[in-house]
Parts: sequence; C-alpha cells; structure tokens
Amino acid sequence: MQNFLTSNSIVNVATAASTVTTAVETTAVDTAGYDRVTIIRSVSAACVVELLGGTTTTATIAITGSSVTATAGEVVKLEMHRPQYRYIKMNAQAGVTKVCGDAIAILGLPRSKPITNTGAAIVTTTTD
Repeated sequence: MQNFLTSNSIVNVATAASTVTTAVETTAVDTAGYDRVTIIRSVSAACVVELLGGTTTTATIAITGSSVTATAGEVVKLEMHRPQYRYIKMNAQAGVTKVCGDAIAILGLPRSKPITNTGAAIVTTTTD
C-alpha cells in the first residue's frame, strides 16, 4: 500500500508575494531521482504561469507546453512527468498586478524507494 507522505517529497519553494507587477518566480526544485514534479500556487489575478527549467538552479528556459493562463483567484497546478531539465521552477509572468500565495512542489515517482535511516551505526569486527 502506498502512502502519499512517504512516497513523495514535499518542498516549500516560495512564500507569498505581495502585490507586484513584475514576474514572480519560485526557487528551483532539484528533480534528481524523481520522475514527476508538481508545483502548486495561487494567483489573485489572471496571468500567464509557466514552468522554467535548466541544468542549474537559475532555471531560465521556458518549457514548451507548460504555460497556462490562470484566472483570478485560481490555484494553479502544473505537473511534469519525466522532466527534461534537472531544476524546475514556476514563473507567474510580469505585466499584471497580482498577489501570489505560497508555492509547494511535490516530487513523486521516485526511481528508488526513499529510505528512512534511523542513524544507528552498524559496526562489524572480525577476528582472525
């Protein structure tokens, strides 16, 4: 049986942004080891929201097919399977006065099951 909390990594990638007319980006999330990333954020006004990717945390390349036009008050949910870039972030484009809520990234479909390490050391000694 899969459990959502133990099968996914959940990361806060941005806190709420005050009223702005500039682009509002989250920090980039590292997708290494995961085959799915979902980023969720609310916006107060209609604006274009897209995913940006890159090989470094700056992630400045617009990902084709990832943009949507959000309506006022919408919670935008953008999901990508098998990301083509290691680092992914969300961008609410400039030009519209808006307030953006906190942003959460959910990394899923790990390539190997997450392991919980209890921190206990295992020591073996041999005698000849």
